[in-house]
Amino acid sequence: MRSDETDWTEFLRRHHAALTAYAVSLTGNLDDARELIQEVLCRLVVERRSMRSAKPFVMRCLRNLAIDRHRATARRGNGAVFPESTTAFLDPAVGDAKRRETTERIRAALDRLPEARREAIVLRIYGGLTIRETSEVLGRPIGSVASDYARGIDALRALLEEQIDHVRS
Repeated sequence: MRSDETDWTEFLRRHHAALTAYAVSLTGNLDDARELIQEVLCRLVVERRSMRSAKPFVMRCLRNLAIDRHRATARRGNGAVFPESTTAFLDPAVGDAKRRETTERIRAALDRLPEARREAIVLRIYGGLTIRETSEVLGRPIGSVASDYARGIDALRALLEEQIDHVRS
């Protein structure tokens, strides 16, 4: 195995969960997410891309490829819809009852946020990126991403408190 392939294999091992969460948020399901990740990583290995700042670069590639696929599907008129929610990766069927309930509450609250805030939160928390890396992935100014993240977290906190208060009532 070539050295660059070994590096990318190790990269995938280390960042599999974050890449999968983000790819599922872009595609809406696990199978398409796996295919998206595979295509991006294969392209990067073939092109012998550097591992420097790989995680935000790969996330950006995933986003761009998902958008390209969506546009191509829309042009063909197959009726495919780009996922409305970036929370498809939060599977409420996993874990014990308390964890399922918590996951469902988080999903419902995230789904109520504007897309820019939701995506900033997903990349920061579930993708493990810094604000700078998140801005690179989204192709937006750092200040805008930082603002969306902070406002999104505030809104998420308020929505979750609202849900908890509603359950207590």
